[in-house]
Amino acid sequence: MRIDYSTGPGPIIITLRGQLDSTTASSLQVALQGLCADGHRCFILACAELNYLSSAGLRVLMAVRKALAKERHDGGIHLAEARAHVRDVFQISGLDGIFPLHATLAEARSAVGGVP
Repeated sequence: MRIDYSTGPGPIIITLRGQLDSTTASSLQVALQGLCADGHRCFILACAELNYLSSAGLRVLMAVRKALAKERHDGGIHLAEARAHVRDVFQISGLDGIFPLHATLAEARSAVGGVP
């Protein structure tokens, strides 16, 4: 799993590459918690190169979302460019209603008020 992110005005764009599973989920958790500690509250996960997503990855996303909601922050976590099998995981688990899924990065930025 490779995690890259860009900071700047607007939401943080986090690019995920590889597999998000029980072996790699802790890396994403550390990255997201660090960004939250730095004051960031809105994230777009660019998932075009995410090959696999397990329940461990979903747990990390839910934990961060819960922490953001507890602090009453509106930003949240959006997903962009997810492959069909990754979208299926969110849809089957019912989490597609909690984590907005966007076809493109520009659509996700627009949805959170970022520059398209």
